[in-house]
Amino acid sequence: MKDAMYDAVQLDDEDDHGDKQVHEETIQLQNGTQLTLEKNENMITSDKNKRSKAGLIPVRYQLCFLSFIGMTSLGTMRQSVGVAMVVMVNTSYVGYERTEGHIASSDDVLSCKDIRNNDTDYIDGTSGEFPWSTHTQELLLASFYYGYMCTQVPGGWISDRFGMKWVLGLGILLSSVCTILGPWAARTGTIFFFVARFLTGLAAGGVVPAVSSMWSQWAHPDERSRLGIITCSGLTFGGVISNIIGGFLVDSDIMGGWPLPFYVFGSVGCIWFVLWCLFASSHPSNHRWISREEQKYLENSLKLQSKKSNKSVPWLSILRSPIVWVITLCQFVQGWGTVIIITNLPLYYTRGLGLSVKQAGLYSALPFAFLFFGQVTAAYIADRILSRKILGLSHTRKLITDISYGGCSIFLVCAGLARCNASLSVTFITLALALNGAAYSGYFVSMLDVAGNYAGSVTALANSAASMGGVIGTYVVGELTEVQSDIFGWQTVLWIMASLFFIGALAYTFVSPIQLQPWARTSASESHS
Repeated sequence: MKDAMYDAVQLDDEDDHGDKQVHEETIQLQNGTQLTLEKNENMITSDKNKRSKAGLIPVRYQLCFLSFIGMTSLGTMRQSVGVAMVVMVNTSYVGYERTEGHIASSDDVLSCKDIRNNDTDYIDGTSGEFPWSTHTQELLLASFYYGYMCTQVPGGWISDRFGMKWVLGLGILLSSVCTILGPWAARTGTIFFFVARFLTGLAAGGVVPAVSSMWSQWAHPDERSRLGIITCSGLTFGGVISNIIGGFLVDSDIMGGWPLPFYVFGSVGCIWFVLWCLFASSHPSNHRWISREEQKYLENSLKLQSKKSNKSVPWLSILRSPIVWVITLCQFVQGWGTVIIITNLPLYYTRGLGLSVKQAGLYSALPFAFLFFGQVTAAYIADRILSRKILGLSHTRKLITDISYGGCSIFLVCAGLARCNASLSVTFITLALALNGAAYSGYFVSMLDVAGNYAGSVTALANSAASMGGVIGTYVVGELTEVQSDIFGWQTVLWIMASLFFIGALAYTFVSPIQLQPWARTSASESHS
């Protein structure tokens, strides 16, 4: 009995000891879990503090600078063929005009070169290595835009639905590769060079819609003019760089001269792509080091826009919108004018006005420099007007567009009247483009104002019209300047441009108010309106 009682007591003690050990292990586990939770909370708190203090420059401004450099690179590649064409062509094969069914020699045409008593700075008629006619030149100059208009709508749709990062980045990268291959393609055959330029434009087509899609997510409404225009002005700044540097490169003896702009500008685009992959993001919520304050600031400011969803783009509503069609008309006009200036200004200065290649490069850069200045200045003024509530959104956009297009029309008419006076012609064209740059803070930015999250798709539609205007415009130039030294043909080209800009100003003035359209609104926004 005693042994049985002893055994029972011993079992009870062992059970108590086991329970005590289990209890102690439980406490240790709880303490360990608590320590782990505290450690995780400290890490999260540290991450929050780190994100709130990340960087002295807001991420949207960093993105603005990086995208500006990318657009500058694209601008140089777009412009490179216009600069190089001046010395690529053997002009002894060029110089015919079609008059009532027969071909007349350009010797019968009174040119600015003749008026200047055969200025020795005029480009040598046998300098180039390619026997391309005027129509072939214009076809090659426009080939970029044939491809460019094909990918506008797909690029905008992909940017709106899946994000803009890779649309913009890969577009510039592939354009860079095709640009580097340009000289090889030209020497292989005319058709190969056409295809290379076509593919360059095809790759670049989605870039501008991607930029619009980017700023529909990354820009506060009060900053859209400034950020959007600074980014897009990279295309203009690229024109300045391409004309100044390209003019000296094509006139050098290194690697044949004219191929250099293709190699240099294409290589810069490839380097930029690496930086874009490292630092860019499609949406503030996906960025690695954006501060929580900046993310919240952006998300709160864009609440009235329709939320991102898997719904398809409301194309039927977009195509029924009068303001969208007027913006598209303005883009058609802008495309007509700017593509002609981009592709033909060096030819106009060398063949039309009889200037040297270096002079043409410098003078061709001036309008783009003032265009860039006009874009940035107008963006600042527009944002100040809106932030101080001096005028409403609609009146601000329309006023800027009217001043821009109206003034541009007047100066283009004056440039045509200047004829062979190179100083006056360069001055008037420079002033025309300076005013034209302001339009980007007018009708162009209004694509973001009216379309919200569908800005990429609307921009794609409008840019397709711009590309079409550029293609048609270059064809018209080829018809009117078949004898490229005939100043009267260039005069007609300038006056047609002036007329189109005036029509665009009138149409935009009388369209309905500029505001977020019903198909781009949320129910929350409708309750605020």
